[in-house]
Amino acid sequence: MSPMAVRGVGRVRPRDDHASRACELQPDLLRGAGGNAAAAEVAAHLDRLEPGEREIVAALRNAVRRAVPDAEETIAWGTLSYHTPWIGGRVKGALCQVSVRRGEVRLEFIHGVRLADPADLLQGSRKSKRYVPILAPAEARRPAIVALVRAASEVEFPAP
Repeated sequence: MSPMAVRGVGRVRPRDDHASRACELQPDLLRGAGGNAAAAEVAAHLDRLEPGEREIVAALRNAVRRAVPDAEETIAWGTLSYHTPWIGGRVKGALCQVSVRRGEVRLEFIHGVRLADPADLLQGSRKSKRYVPILAPAEARRPAIVALVRAASEVEFPAP
């Protein structure tokens, strides 16, 4: 696994211990809005996760970074949140979130109803939000997951 740049947070570096693999942040590589504060918040969030959850979250972080390398990673609404500031703020520019609730890891899309989903992975019945439950790190590495994240970065909004 190669190192991965994360704007606003740092770079994820693989570690030898199985449970923490790919979750160690290198604060010396921080850039973008939030800097050290954002990195500390993300690190604290990751530290609160169970080892199995942390592995899945690490795989999802890598998938998001492969799909949209310039997305900004922060903590918003108690989850890892990715947005594309060149599109808009936290809602309009929302790309996806990685949430962990009651032991379930989900890749969530606030604009999920707008996404093409040929692999039929998206679940949910809310007005706009959809999610994909991720049960293992290997599921996060599927090409269909990367395709959904990439599609989320290409959602276009009508002019006001």
